[in-house]
Amino acid sequence: MHFDSFSQFVDILDLLPCLRRVALNGVLWYDVDSDSDSEEDAPLPTYLSGSLADFVANCGFQQMAPVLRWLPSQPSIRRLAIAMGASSYINPDTTLVSDVLRTLSGSLEHLIVCDAPRAVVPDPPCFTVLRTLEIAGIQPLPHNSRDDFQWVPALLSQLNSPVLQRIVLVIRLQDRAGLDLLDWPRLAEILGGIRSLRRVVFYLSSHKNWAAQVIKERLGPRTYALRVNQLEGQYEYSLGMFDR
Repeated sequence: MHFDSFSQFVDILDLLPCLRRVALNGVLWYDVDSDSDSEEDAPLPTYLSGSLADFVANCGFQQMAPVLRWLPSQPSIRRLAIAMGASSYINPDTTLVSDVLRTLSGSLEHLIVCDAPRAVVPDPPCFTVLRTLEIAGIQPLPHNSRDDFQWVPALLSQLNSPVLQRIVLVIRLQDRAGLDLLDWPRLAEILGGIRSLRRVVFYLSSHKNWAAQVIKERLGPRTYALRVNQLEGQYEYSLGMFDR
């Protein structure tokens, strides 16, 4: 559905002080679709009554900009899922993702980031209470270079939460060679060094049976449980993502 503006949507939220969970899936703002400068219409920071804890946003690059500018004003958020829309280039708006994560990182317990890989490495690292990290939309660019996946170990190496228990990686594979692009020795070293880690889960778009054995060999021995699952159909963006 469409709202006239994101400001109008924020006004509606302000009428619901006990609201705890919000999911935006395909919601659009008319003012962003127009030729006007949506920056001028960006809402001022609005504080709910400390109740908004779970937030899912799947709006695409352009539509996400006002959402990302607003999120840092919601300090009570504990579970956050951001889907930027699949893209092979770095959109200027992705810098807002880093700003959001840097602002909320001290309170986030569960984080899911989809299709914004190069924007999700905050500097300096400050995730201190993170329990679950899920990265979806991992895929190589058309030229299939190892550089396409360097951000994966770079991100994981910066995690310093003493309570991190679960890591989920959702990988889109066009062929078996795609798995070779990951730096497995580095990945095994990083995962093995997270003492609180209890489970690592891979969701693969194809080659699940073959990849399960390959991943097991490349990440063993280990102190955490390892699972490799088949990614069924399209990735769904909903509040149920937090409970999977």
